[in-house]
Amino acid sequence: MDSQNELFILEGRQVEGLTLGIGVAGSIVVILHWGALAGVSFALGAGLSLVSFAWLKRGVVAVGEEKGTDSERKRIPAAVLIRFWGRYIFVAAVVYVILARFKFPAVALFAGLFASTAGILMAAIWHLVRSGRSS
Repeated sequence: MDSQNELFILEGRQVEGLTLGIGVAGSIVVILHWGALAGVSFALGAGLSLVSFAWLKRGVVAVGEEKGTDSERKRIPAAVLIRFWGRYIFVAAVVYVILARFKFPAVALFAGLFASTAGILMAAIWHLVRSGRSS
């Protein structure tokens, strides 16, 4: 594994940690303002977001580890493609079941689904601020 791939894995772990923190903190805030059902819904959305990000990261790492020069086209394993596209199907199916069967609040669930996006933005801002201090 090269140093660029190792750096990506470390940053991915940072995003996963931030996503988990946002999920926990966001759930507490939602519980306090809108009740336990909405808080659980937010937590479920954040958990799905975390699973989806982890599957995405695994796929990107697998593609990065493929052998081949930069000029030739790398062959992406079928399992990676299935996991990449399957995560959307998985998330959509779970969201449907949560909303249709268990009647959790949709707004809180969808807000939780954006927890990994917030984690990515927080990590990006952190890296920008840190790089600005070192230059």
